[in-house]
Amino acid sequence: SSSSTVSVSLTPSSKYVRRHVKLWNLYLDIQESLFNHEKKQQQQQQQDTNTDHQKSLEKKKKKKSEPQQKHTTTNVTTKNTTNMEYAMNQVIDIYDQMIQWRIATPITILNYANFLWEHHWYEMAFQCYEKGIKLFANKYPQVHHIWIQYITRFMHRYFAHVTTATTSMITGATTSSSSSSSLDYNRKLQRLRDLFEQSLLHAPLDYAKPLYILYAQMEEQYGMLRHAMGVYERATRALMGLPTTAATTTTTASISSASISASSSPASQDDIYDMYMLYIYKAAQFYGLSRARQIYEQAIGHLDTVSTQQRGGGGASRCVRDMCIKYAELERKLGEIDRARSILSHASKYCDPRVDKDFWQLWTQFEK
Repeated sequence: SSSSTVSVSLTPSSKYVRRHVKLWNLYLDIQESLFNHEKKQQQQQQQDTNTDHQKSLEKKKKKKSEPQQKHTTTNVTTKNTTNMEYAMNQVIDIYDQMIQWRIATPITILNYANFLWEHHWYEMAFQCYEKGIKLFANKYPQVHHIWIQYITRFMHRYFAHVTTATTSMITGATTSSSSSSSLDYNRKLQRLRDLFEQSLLHAPLDYAKPLYILYAQMEEQYGMLRHAMGVYERATRALMGLPTTAATTTTTASISSASISASSSPASQDDIYDMYMLYIYKAAQFYGLSRARQIYEQAIGHLDTVSTQQRGGGGASRCVRDMCIKYAELERKLGEIDRARSILSHASKYCDPRVDKDFWQLWTQFEK
């Protein structure tokens, strides 16, 4: 059937058929099969043309009677190309109709984008993701998979070839040609940042965590370390259920039980703990142990607050204990024995000697 079949006036029964997803998927599969057939024919024709050309080069001594033959081959190739383009446009029209009538599923959106991507229509693929995001706005987990593929594809398209040395050269450009490259690079980078900000705007905490990590990794590789650390800071606050801003520096004293309870519900304690440990690792890697100390204290203060709300129970107590043990080990390696002892003393409030025997044994070994 052709695309003109879709545009005819619909009876009440045909209106139901119009929204029948399985029929549309069948129609789409048939049209994609026709397109793949036309594509294989064109590839085969191109191979035959190359083979004929090689044979003609080998027969240099014979008279050349190929002008008419070449003309015929060109016509056949042009015909196959036209058929393939028509079949491709048919596939695109079907996908667009499914999106317009709001019967497309997230898998439909991803398949549509993959189809465009495979044929190097990159900007059209990005527009497809935008249509899917608009169609499934604030619906999770449906829109989450679209966001993840959209962002990763965008990074692959414009930043896969970029290295640290290239980034430094572009950001420090002085010549006119380099300045033009720097301007284009900064535009693409800002566009990518906007995508991350939009994806995080309404994302639930369970789906925000991988986006924050991907965002921070992007800033490390292609952006600025200062921005990357800011993203990690925002991620810890978001998982705690605290309001986030682009640049936020909060002390432990300013985090109260009221501020946490007044905001959205925090994520699981394991997620908060994992995010803080990643934040601490990156801070120590790029800014040194003094910055890591500050984040340790901030993390323990945050987890203390959550544990107090849970009246000493739940996973928060275990997270406080583990965080304190790691912090005390860091201070011990730095020779700060008194600081390490006070940290372990703080952790002991959450450790029942009848249950957490490993902690008390560790403290005993420390004192020896």
